This record gives sequence, structure tokens and C-alpha cells, in this order.
Amino acid sequence: MIKSILLGGVLLLAAQCQKEAAGKTNFTNQEATIKMVVISRGVYQYFIQVNDPSPRLLSPDQPLEEAFKQDGLQVLFDGAQLPDSAWVEKPGPTDIPAKDFKVPKVTLASITKQ
Repeated sequence: MIKSILLGGVLLLAAQCQKEAAGKTNFTNQEATIKMVVISRGVYQYFIQVNDPSPRLLSPDQPLEEAFKQDGLQVLFDGAQLPDSAWVEKPGPTDIPAKDFKVPKVTLASITKQ
């Protein structure tokens, strides 16, 4: 009984460590791509896509400067993932944006073009 409880605790700890490794929370000199999402006629959202360890979107907590609002732009950034999230929206049937799915927010300490 005690062995099974200890084994369960070790497995839980291992799973948590794997989860933390897969979802980086601090970024230093992180390579990324700017992704533009059309949410209505003439209205866009901009996200940062990181590919380490797998592709995922992050939402900047502040609007990007105009120089970085280019779909596919390769960037390097420093920052930290925040505990809250933001909605990715999509065009609705009446051209009013509709909520699609959530992505983590990130604060940007610096961002530069590659």
C-alpha cells in the first residue's frame, strides 16, 4: 500500500516536471514568428508563434509596434509567460468577431527582427 502511494507520488511529480518543460514560462533570445489572424474586414490580431518544443501561439500583453505587424516576420524576443490568457477570435457570420480559443499571454521585455 505504501509502495503504491509513493509510486503514485513519484509519477505525479514526473508528470508535473514534464509539463513545465513543455510549456516554457521564461524566454531569452527566443526565435519566433509573428502570426496575423483576420477577425473581421480590416481588423487583425497579432500573435507570437514559438516552435520550442512544439508550435504554439502566445498573445503579447501590449499591442505590437507597427514595425512588427507583419505576418510571417521572424523575430527574437525576451519575455515571460503570464498566468492569464487571451482569446483568439475568428470572423463571425455577420462579420462581428467571435471567440475561437484561448492562448497564453506573454509580456515582452524586448523584441527585434531577425
